[in-house]
Amino acid sequence: MSISPEESPTPAENEIDATTGANGIDATEQPQVESTPTDGLPEVEPLTPEIVEDEALRGDFMLRAFILVLAALVAWTEIAETSTLVHVKAGQYLTANGGLPPKVDVFSSTAVGRPWVNLSWLFDLALAGAFAIAGAKMLTVLKVLIVAATFFLVTRCVRSDVSTWWGSIAAALALLACHPYFTALPEVVTLLGLAAVLWILHRWRAAESNRNVIWWLVPTFILWANLDGRMFLGLSLLALYAIGDLVGTLIGVSGLAQSERRRQLWIVLAACLVAACLNPFGWQALTEPARLYGIEYPAFRINFANTTNLVNLQYFPLFRWPVIERPHIVAGLVLMAAALVTLVLNRRQFDLGHAFVLFGFAGFAVIANHELAAAAVVACVVATLNGQDWYRDRFSQVYSIEFKERLFSSGGRALTVVAMFAIAFLSASGRFNDPAGRRIGWGFHPELLSTITGLQGDIEDSFDDRPFNFRTDQGDLLIWVGQKPFIDSRLPLYTGTGPDDLLSIHRKTRQSLRSRAPGQPFSGRSEIWKQTFDRFEVTHVLPRLSGHAPDYATFLSLQPPDWTITRLGSMTASVYRADIREKNQELDDYLKKRTLNLIEDAFRGKVEELKPRTSWPQTSTTYQRLLSSPRHVRPVAAQESLHFDRYIQQFQNPTSGQIQAPQDLAAATAHLAIRFANQALAENPESPEAFRVLGNAYAFLSKLEASIVGGENYDSSRRYRQTIAAYNQAIQIDPDRAAVQIGLFLVYSNNKVYGNDSKKLQLARRALQRFEESTDFESNKSEAAQAQQTGILQTQLQLTTEVETQLKQIDDEIAKASAGAEGVDMFRIAQFAYGKGCVLRAIELLEQDPTSISERPDVRLFYAMLLHEAGRVQEAADILQSIEGIASQVELPLGWQSLAAWASLANGNYEGAVSLWSSADEMARQQIQPLLVPLAANGPSISWTALQSQVVANSIGGVGVAAARIQFDIGLTHLEAGQFKQAAKCFRNVVKLDPTSGNRRLAEFYYFLLTEKQIEAPLPLDRIPLDPGDMFAPEEATAPAETDKPQNK
Repeated sequence: MSISPEESPTPAENEIDATTGANGIDATEQPQVESTPTDGLPEVEPLTPEIVEDEALRGDFMLRAFILVLAALVAWTEIAETSTLVHVKAGQYLTANGGLPPKVDVFSSTAVGRPWVNLSWLFDLALAGAFAIAGAKMLTVLKVLIVAATFFLVTRCVRSDVSTWWGSIAAALALLACHPYFTALPEVVTLLGLAAVLWILHRWRAAESNRNVIWWLVPTFILWANLDGRMFLGLSLLALYAIGDLVGTLIGVSGLAQSERRRQLWIVLAACLVAACLNPFGWQALTEPARLYGIEYPAFRINFANTTNLVNLQYFPLFRWPVIERPHIVAGLVLMAAALVTLVLNRRQFDLGHAFVLFGFAGFAVIANHELAAAAVVACVVATLNGQDWYRDRFSQVYSIEFKERLFSSGGRALTVVAMFAIAFLSASGRFNDPAGRRIGWGFHPELLSTITGLQGDIEDSFDDRPFNFRTDQGDLLIWVGQKPFIDSRLPLYTGTGPDDLLSIHRKTRQSLRSRAPGQPFSGRSEIWKQTFDRFEVTHVLPRLSGHAPDYATFLSLQPPDWTITRLGSMTASVYRADIREKNQELDDYLKKRTLNLIEDAFRGKVEELKPRTSWPQTSTTYQRLLSSPRHVRPVAAQESLHFDRYIQQFQNPTSGQIQAPQDLAAATAHLAIRFANQALAENPESPEAFRVLGNAYAFLSKLEASIVGGENYDSSRRYRQTIAAYNQAIQIDPDRAAVQIGLFLVYSNNKVYGNDSKKLQLARRALQRFEESTDFESNKSEAAQAQQTGILQTQLQLTTEVETQLKQIDDEIAKASAGAEGVDMFRIAQFAYGKGCVLRAIELLEQDPTSISERPDVRLFYAMLLHEAGRVQEAADILQSIEGIASQVELPLGWQSLAAWASLANGNYEGAVSLWSSADEMARQQIQPLLVPLAANGPSISWTALQSQVVANSIGGVGVAAARIQFDIGLTHLEAGQFKQAAKCFRNVVKLDPTSGNRRLAEFYYFLLTEKQIEAPLPLDRIPLDPGDMFAPEEATAPAETDKPQNK
């Protein structure tokens, strides 16, 4: 509650109104408070109405100031809109070509020569200037200044002799309604323009002595007409107000008391119409509503017919989707309802101009969601002014020290401040926006920057600069990187009729590039895209392979003989026409040098050195879950890994899961997926997509390798450990990933070791339960979803029965051991539980005896293995690292290095894994040395019994088998790390050390992919016969030189 200083009541007036409170509450006579001086302390000043009023005035001022700070904070967001790039690029073109806008299009490959009415040309220049000063960060600063200026003017549209508290509340609601449109686009200027028009109108009506203030509207519209085409909203505001006032005059409720002022309003309106035409395109600025609502918005609605993205919803009617799902719309509707209520409450001073303006802009918002922000600004001012008028008319403006009055005044303002702090928190934590959308910060959004960087690399060395793009935002990006798109976000430029309707041509062509599908009449019709591409001289297409819904359906439809892929990048693939190679020799020569070869890239191409990961993925903290919105920025390499993950899915039969692709191509695809996923995790260890891709690729390789060597000969331990480690780390980052949970269930429930079942029943049941919890079956009532839910419930029931049976056997074993004299050996029982597939129960048993875990290395090793399998990967790695530190001091079970190496691989530590396996290889070789000492001391003449020969030979053979297995693991590790020469050497050693190895076929397979050569057949082992009966067999196998050759290698 505030009044101006010059209108403050006199003491006499205070005495007259002593019985009435400032909020219409009767005040009782207050006793005089006498201050009693206290030695050493200042006198206590008695509370007076003047002090209460002063506090209220200060509180109102602080609320208005807080609104400005809040507006700046909410607008201080990263640039995520691709259309901003087009405006900056246009401004740069204007700067380089005289400053005035071109009359025709200069950026696309299809609309060349068409008229381009760029009414925001001056705003483009401003953006280009800001970008030239400090890059994308300055774009954020520019829009913050515009938004702050907008709400500065909004908060000035108040009655000076009444409290502005209500106006601050209305401004906060307007801020909530407008915040999605605080972008570095011309539309933000329209919010400022509307605020300026409302403020000038308010000043003009309030300033009886200065009636010429309304003429400020003319230069405002001259500037506005060159900054944004939505300037017509300002003209509509003026016209609606003037019409409303005119109608009010006819029915006796005019807001303007003097006809002279009404005439001045109409004259200024006419002048503003003329001013709006003072731009390089003249009267066409007045036709913007027809272009916007008749061409642009309908075109966007067709392109985004099935969208749920907040950015694209702005082109649809307000009530197309449930509004409760969009908080900014709720805020806008509440504000417009509040404005309507204040109009009704203030019916004694009813201003029909305000009513016309409110209902007119509500109509704009209903037609298109985008205009909700403009309607909110208008509703804010209408609600504020009418609310203040009603309050002044209904309640006394004299303040009181009565308790209820002070509670309402001070307490209410305090609650308002708390609400504003909540808005600030929601904005700063990212909860205002989609987690993948704009966030507090400045410059380009990381995902947009990543897309730009990736696209620049993807189109590097392209044949020409005239690709066919599939989406408008992709066209914006192409303009930014210097290409000429087929279409972009400037949709009115591409509209027309018949053969000139480029939007229709684009939709038909895009659909014709896909395989035949029901409901898509143009799909699979190659004559359509051939005709279009011949007309516009298009040689290649760029299917969009980035974002949250990559267009893999189209990409996988672009197959020979009509198409040739030259590059599969992170954001797109360069797919060229092969059907015109005979007619275009230059294109044919280009394609001969650049045709994509995935096998070459995977096993023989250049590979960047893999950087180590900086940390383990971490589970979200309580602060992150409650106080900040999660943000997973997808690295470029992660996006690229998703392409190969899609190939992996494509290569598998959806029903049987069998691999339906050539083995070499399948292996290449999986290893490329692993390589790019590891690169992504080196950049961002918190990328759940990269971990999911890793898990999928390892599971796929397990199937592929088993099919090559035969399931009964295949050791799945490595791939099993790698798969569960990757999946569990993905879940640790994002527990709600249903696809990862079902992947874990399949791995745990189908695990085999050399063809024998080794199911992990408890872990499989846990994964299936989590999958069900993270899947919304209630909203999906389709038959397929219901059938899936029924199948899950049946599988859960079956697993529960099996688990309970195994747990009962474990309990029986514990009871049997308890009855014995030696008591319960938890280690032995845990091993028994593990053999029954109850990993979680085994962990529980071991954790009941922490002393054994800390004192016995074998128990600790087994415990680490269980933790790794149960998904507690980092804990397992820490334990294994501690075991590695004491390996030279205690005797450890055989194979502990493999467990430690798998734990190192889980964190991308390939060097550490190789070191562990190399130490295991060296230890195995050292074990055979004591047996060969007699041979070294006495020479070949020593006489050995048959038994001695057999022991030594078997020992050497065992070492060879173990060494071959280790070499195979090292070879696979080098292969994943992109160290191809070292990998090839290891695979050759596998065959040399153990010709009968179960991994021989895989070693030969990978060796051939790496070198395009076959491994030389190993020579017979003739130094120590394995069979005593063969000791005197003739030496006809090889010459000495030939036996030395493999050794030298």
